[in-house]
Amino acid sequence: MKKGIFVKLSGYGEDSWSSEFEFAKKLDCDCVEFVLDYPLLGPSTYDEKTLERIKGMAGDLEIIVHLMPHRYLTPNKYDQVPELKGKTFDLASLDSQVRRFSIQEVEKSFVMAKQLGARIVTIHGGFCRNQNQYQKNLDALRTSLEELNKYANGVKLCLENMPVMDHFGNKVEEIPKSPEDLNLLTENLENVGITLDTGHANTIMQPERFFDKLKKVWNIHVHDNGGDRDNHLILGEGNIDFVYLIELLKERNYEGYFNLELDINWDESKVKVSPSREQRGASWKYIQGLL
Repeated sequence: MKKGIFVKLSGYGEDSWSSEFEFAKKLDCDCVEFVLDYPLLGPSTYDEKTLERIKGMAGDLEIIVHLMPHRYLTPNKYDQVPELKGKTFDLASLDSQVRRFSIQEVEKSFVMAKQLGARIVTIHGGFCRNQNQYQKNLDALRTSLEELNKYANGVKLCLENMPVMDHFGNKVEEIPKSPEDLNLLTENLENVGITLDTGHANTIMQPERFFDKLKKVWNIHVHDNGGDRDNHLILGEGNIDFVYLIELLKERNYEGYFNLELDINWDESKVKVSPSREQRGASWKYIQGLL
């Protein structure tokens, strides 16, 4: 498998980007993953020179991009961009115009990924705010993914599993959450697979059981928690059995990406979590010992 970390780009000043890539190289990572977000690195606002600078900083590190222009705890990220104010990103929306805009944003992220040399774009699926409409939202998401499958253009799309509870212990309305839904949403779509988030999975069941039920995992986000909320803890501070999980990955000959995701940038929210490089390095060392 290809091992790496999340690096802090979106939400942080560009003057800190090169040191993030150097940190990843110092850890001897194979890859890095970072968020595409507004206002600077959104699919409708980026400039090609910035992407070329990022690619140059990455050097031999493989890049994975994570399109995440929405926040369910903070104001709509599109409101930061005058020409996009009022837009909503939701691939599971029952509003056809919202879904059309969201699909276009993912398609633009494919273009960004190609320029960066990235092979995978990770996304969140969308929202279900009324459980009586759950199946309709799921069907709408599947329709969006079917369309995106046609236009991946050499880039693979990975749908991430969502937690039941957020950082604060509040109910999360984002979907999909269950292994069964992830399998159904990606079935028979050659360019659409799954990003398994270990912390998100742990709010539902043991991550190794979650992984065991999945059929098409191409990327994994690694962080810890106690099962009661998605608080991206340093490895060992929660109750996830990473020893068993990694044994299972080896047993199944997992050959995808495996990225340490400890960093949270909550923007306008009251909680800001940003582990030090020493803490990130310690978690990386722990994982390396298991791999």
